Amino acid sequence: MKKANYQMLLPNKKVVYLDQDNQGGTNSQSYLALPASSFNKIKHQADVRFAMPTALTFKMPDSKVKLKNLKEQIQALNFEWQAPDEAINSKIDFASSSLAFQNGQYLVNGKETEVEVNSNMENTDKPTPTPALFKGFFRVEGQIITVFFAIIFTVLIIFIAFGRKIYKNMFKR
Repeated sequence: MKKANYQMLLPNKKVVYLDQDNQGGTNSQSYLALPASSFNKIKHQADVRFAMPTALTFKMPDSKVKLKNLKEQIQALNFEWQAPDEAINSKIDFASSSLAFQNGQYLVNGKETEVEVNSNMENTDKPTPTPALFKGFFRVEGQIITVFFAIIFTVLIIFIAFGRKIYKNMFKR
């Protein structure tokens, strides 16, 4: 598997110094990632110019309300957005296949593929749970082991009590 030809430069929480490995390479493009929330307070967003390609990051929504708020937040940002089909050409090679995105088309093993987007979250089927083969077996086995250890612990307590009695009786004679 080859390294990606695009990178996103995220802010470091902690500075980490890496050892030299002589496997570094160049990338066709790198994006500086900045949180979009830091741009909400800028009044004249149209005057903002970035010195390098910049990606604005958002927290992933986990509800429909948050998704709606995210869409409104993106629309409120007055920036010129890069269309992915114009500038991004990427390719990932796996052991037996390759995936690519070139000129707005998805390619699988060099053949154009139509990608369907399911945006209706309500109609998605919930995954059916697979029947657990040994579920009952392990529950019964756990109970058997618990009873077994309880018996061993009881016998051990009896041996300790009996041995202590014998030990005390040795000194009474």
